[in-house]
Amino acid sequence: MNRILLIIAIVTVGYSTSTFAQDVNINLIGKKFSQAVNNEAKNKGVVYISDGDVIIPGGMAEPVVYTRMGKDVKEFFVEYTVSEKDSVVRRIEYTWGEGNGKNALTEKFKLFLTGLTEKYGKGKAVGEYQHHWVTDEKMEVALYGNFTTYPKVTVRIRKDQ
Repeated sequence: MNRILLIIAIVTVGYSTSTFAQDVNINLIGKKFSQAVNNEAKNKGVVYISDGDVIIPGGMAEPVVYTRMGKDVKEFFVEYTVSEKDSVVRRIEYTWGEGNGKNALTEKFKLFLTGLTEKYGKGKAVGEYQHHWVTDEKMEVALYGNFTTYPKVTVRIRKDQ
């Protein structure tokens, strides 16, 4: 019986780690934007045009947002912010919206909290649904969950020069 539980635990951890890696590509930070475009093409991402206001951080080009759809993903956005000077990706924000359902979002949040904690160690918790990490490479990683007004889960990765 213990052997079966051990096998289930290994499969679950392997699944959560691989799902984490498939959804969020931290390796694009510091790379040319063309690599992000190739990544989105591989993941069937489509450029998303919003009619809302866009806030552009100083020294950065206008953010580019992609949306991805799949059989298990109903509302997923990836926003890339690149430096204006050299087109290097400085910030990536991944957001799963309310179209995925509150239960799925809660599970997604738990999955990412586990994956990020495994990768970067214990982060700083700011309330129940906000966690922050600063990596050895001075990269900031944040995980946010909102399960009330507009349910969503966001992973934001940022590295300044």
